[in-house]
Amino acid sequence: MAYRISEAARRVGVSASALRQWERRGLVHPTRTHAGYRLYNDDDLSRPHRVHRLREVDGVNPPGIRRVLGGHAGSVDADGSRLRSVRRDQGLSLREAGHRSGLSSSFISAVERGAASPSVATLQRLTSAYQLSEGDALSFPSTLPHRWRNDASGET
Repeated sequence: MAYRISEAARRVGVSASALRQWERRGLVHPTRTHAGYRLYNDDDLSRPHRVHRLREVDGVNPPGIRRVLGGHAGSVDADGSRLRSVRRDQGLSLREAGHRSGLSSSFISAVERGAASPSVATLQRLTSAYQLSEGDALSFPSTLPHRWRNDASGET
């Protein structure tokens, strides 16, 4: 079942503005309808519950929460600057990229800045919107030659 932000906030025990703020900070990542409404399903609510607990019970600040949650098993190390380059090369605004992928523009921006780590499913949505393979968006070790890390043609 999908919940709009007011119902999701009620279920988590916070205000809708808190969820919006957490999204801007890259702590939660709701999906978006074509009209731009935030939607949370039951699985999506586990992360805001964790953020709320870390914030209220444990007293962790947003950067600390990002560090705690950023390392969860479902995230991948995406090359945000590469994603930004591809988006800009295609002439897409953050808003247009959000419409294509069903993600919020603020979350896409956070991924591009390295402030948020996308899940595999989220990375697939972005790469599909940009018509890339998932491998094109992953970070590669800095010890690899530059031409191997950033060659969009796939040639080595």
